[in-house]
Amino acid sequence: MTQTATIAGTLRDGGSAEIGNARHAGCKAARLVTHSCVGEDASLASDAVFGAKAALIAAFEPVAAGATQRRNRHPHRRPHQHAGTGNLCGAEIAAGHSGGNDGPCNQDLATGGAGLTASMTSRRIAFLGTGAQGAAIAADFALAGLDVTFIDQWPAHVEAMREGGITVNMPTRQLHARVRALHLCEVAEIKQPFDLVFLVVKAYDTRWACELIKPVLAADGFIIGLQNGMTHEDIASIVGRHRTIGAVIEIASNMWVPGITNRQNDHDTSWFAMGALDPDQQHRVEAVAGLLRHSGTVEVTDDIHSAKWMKLVVNAAELIPSAIINTALNDAARVPGMLEVMRAAGYEAMQAALADGATIMPIIGMPPVMSNHPERYVDQIFEKVLSTFSHEDTLTCSLQDWRKGRRAEVADVNGLVVDILHRQGRDAPVNRRVVEIALDIEAGRLAPLPENAGMMIAAFEASEWNR
Repeated sequence: MTQTATIAGTLRDGGSAEIGNARHAGCKAARLVTHSCVGEDASLASDAVFGAKAALIAAFEPVAAGATQRRNRHPHRRPHQHAGTGNLCGAEIAAGHSGGNDGPCNQDLATGGAGLTASMTSRRIAFLGTGAQGAAIAADFALAGLDVTFIDQWPAHVEAMREGGITVNMPTRQLHARVRALHLCEVAEIKQPFDLVFLVVKAYDTRWACELIKPVLAADGFIIGLQNGMTHEDIASIVGRHRTIGAVIEIASNMWVPGITNRQNDHDTSWFAMGALDPDQQHRVEAVAGLLRHSGTVEVTDDIHSAKWMKLVVNAAELIPSAIINTALNDAARVPGMLEVMRAAGYEAMQAALADGATIMPIIGMPPVMSNHPERYVDQIFEKVLSTFSHEDTLTCSLQDWRKGRRAEVADVNGLVVDILHRQGRDAPVNRRVVEIALDIEAGRLAPLPENAGMMIAAFEASEWNR
C-alpha cells in the first residue's frame, strides 16, 4: 500500500490559503485560452488571452501586496519559492523519497542533492513534452527544488497541472508536486531563455518542437533529446551540434488522465545515457547528467550514436510488433512464434546499426562482458528489457498511441531500419512487413488484433532468420 507523507503547502510568505484561492481564480480564467492553443477562432482566442491575463492580475495583486507586508515583517525568513522557478512549494511526496529531503521548499540549492554546483542547480530548465515520461522525470526535478517549467501540447493536461499539480504513481509510492505548466502557445511569451531543454516528444515531432523552443534556448544552452529513434541529428540540424545532447531512456510509463502519470519503474530501475554531439562540449555533459540522476541511473558516453542505435535495436523488436497484436509486451513475447519475430526484427535493426557506423556496446545497465556477437547481443538485451524494465501489464508506447487514436513512431524505428539497409542494397523483410502492417492499421485498413501475428510470423518464416 502506498504511504504518502504530506508536506506543508506553504509558499515563500506562508500565505498558502490566500495564494491558493487566488491561483484557483486565475486558473479558472486561464481555461478561456485553452482553445487558442489548438488553432480555433483567433479573434476569440485573443480576447480570451487578454481577459485571462486581466483575471490573473486581479486575482493575485491583493495577495501579493499582503505577502510583501508579511515578508517585510520577517526579513530573516528564507524564501520558500526559489526566485524565478515558478514551482509552488506545497508538495506531497512518498515516505522514503530518495535522499530524505523535505521537498523543494527545504532543498539546499548550494549542493543540489547530488554534488552539483550552485550554478547548475540554478539553471533554468524546461521539459518540452510532459506526457507519461516527461512529466514523471520533470516531477523529480521539481521535487529536488530545481527551476523547471513543464510545457505540453495537451491543453487539458496543462490545465490539470495548473489546477492540482502533477501526480506520479509508482509501484510502491506516489509523488505529487505543484509545478509551473505552459501551453505551447505560451512559449512565445517567455522572456528569459532556458539553459537546458529536455525534449520528451514523439520522434516525429522533433523538428517542429525544436523550432518552437529555439528562440528561448540560451546561446550556450542544450537541448537533450530523451526520445526514441535517432533524433539527436534532427535536433542538431535545428539548434546546432554544439547545443545538442543525445540521450537514451529506458522507463516504462503510461498516461490516460490529465495531470496523472503512471511510472512503472522507480529510480532504481530507470536508466539513461547521455552524450554530446560536439566533442568540444562533452566535458559539460556530466553536470547535466547529475541533474538527471534525480530520476534514475545515468551513464555518460562519448559514443551516443552507438548507444542510441542499441536502444533502437530493442525498440524495433518490441514496440510495433507487440502493438500490432494489441497486447502487453510480455504477453506478446509468449505468443507462439512471436518471440522469433521480435528477435528477427532486432537482428535486422542491428545490421542497420552496424551499417550506419555504430559499435556494439552495453546499455541499460548490462555488463561490459556481454556478447559482441550481433544476434546473441540482441537476445541478451531483449531478455533484459523483458525481465527488468517490463511488468506484466506494460504496454509499449506504440500501443498506447494507437489506443489514443494517434500514430506511432513507425517510420522512426522499424522504418529507419528498412531505409538504412535499403541504401546498402539489402533487405529487412521482417521490419518491412511490420511497417506495412502498422501503416495499414494507422490508415484504418486493419485493426490491431492477435490474429495479425500470423502475417508477421509468415514474414519471419520466409526470411534468412528461420534457420
